[in-house]
Amino acid sequence: MIYPFIHDKAKMELLGIDKGMFTGNMQLSESLPNVEKVIEVDGKRRSVQTELDNILSESNKISKEIGKLFQSGEVQKANIAKEKTGQLKEKSKVLSDTLDEVETESKEESIFVY
Repeated sequence: MIYPFIHDKAKMELLGIDKGMFTGNMQLSESLPNVEKVIEVDGKRRSVQTELDNILSESNKISKEIGKLFQSGEVQKANIAKEKTGQLKEKSKVLSDTLDEVETESKEESIFVY
């Protein structure tokens, strides 16, 4: 997760405000490419997280419907829904792995900002 102050510092630098600000031993103007990379990676992380959250939400919704379908005797519809949840779980696994990679990249990039 990117900290809000990094976004604020980058915005201030881009606007030319307070160029004397320091991040660690480096002036922000010197670290700006790193800040931009951190912001880019964080945007990617947020996007993947949102997609993963949506898939998990849909999977949970379908799982609840499966129980209702079995109770009402609609076994064929329930089995189709089970197949769909299986596909969503596979997709969520891929996204979860991608999220782990992006979070690692985000942590590595944010080290260079400080």
